[in-house]
Amino acid sequence: MERTTNPVSIPWYPPVAPSAEATAPVHVAPALTATPKRKRGRPRIESREQLLGQPVRMSIVTALVQEGALSFMRLREIVRTNDGNLSIHARKLERAGYIRVEKKFAGRVPRTEYILTEVGQQALDEYDGGRV
Repeated sequence: MERTTNPVSIPWYPPVAPSAEATAPVHVAPALTATPKRKRGRPRIESREQLLGQPVRMSIVTALVQEGALSFMRLREIVRTNDGNLSIHARKLERAGYIRVEKKFAGRVPRTEYILTEVGQQALDEYDGGRV
């Protein structure tokens, strides 16, 4: 059977009458030991080494150490990556508390600014201190 875009000529399979088993209420006990699944397949980044070990995130943090606060456009130029990649990595750093994101308007133009937090500075110092 084939579907077409004309709503009149769409053949469907005939509806099936529900059986007695399908209409009877079924009690299912919730699984107490099951862990909830994440919506996406990748695991969360938990450790400082996983977070700062990625080159783009390390570049973001070191650029913020040198400059203090940077706009999105300037940070993108320094890190040399595209908009989507930069925003994803910055979001991970923000969730970890390593950077702070401030959104402002210059007239009608939105301006996003990234600032390194004290937690981010400490994490970088400990990460660099452990590697040397």
